[in-house]
Amino acid sequence: MSIPLYVSCVRGQNRDFRGKTGIVTNGEEGSAAPGGRAIGRAPRPDPDVISRRIDAGTVLINLRTNKIYELNTTGSRIWELLKEGRTVGEIEATLQQEYEVEAAEAADAIRETLGRLAGEGLVRQDD
Repeated sequence: MSIPLYVSCVRGQNRDFRGKTGIVTNGEEGSAAPGGRAIGRAPRPDPDVISRRIDAGTVLINLRTNKIYELNTTGSRIWELLKEGRTVGEIEATLQQEYEVEAAEAADAIRETLGRLAGEGLVRQDD
């Protein structure tokens, strides 16, 4: 079984996200982590990012950049585990069990997701 994954950028036409916004998808994919480097320990969601679970996905809003992001089911699960303070190993074990995949596939999905989230400034490494 494969782990489906995407982090897509969605932009709001109105900068005030508390009111109604016209939301347009522009087809931009989240970028990889700067320099393509792997992230060792699990980062934490940036405090300037708010999230809301909607159906099977999650919407993230970066309040600094006013960008809106959508996570699919797998990305949403990884985001939830990051919010709980889980380690990369714990996230990997959870994905292996819940999606019935091999360790390497779970590790690749986590690395890709964390790289994209970090590249967009949605997570940060605690010192």
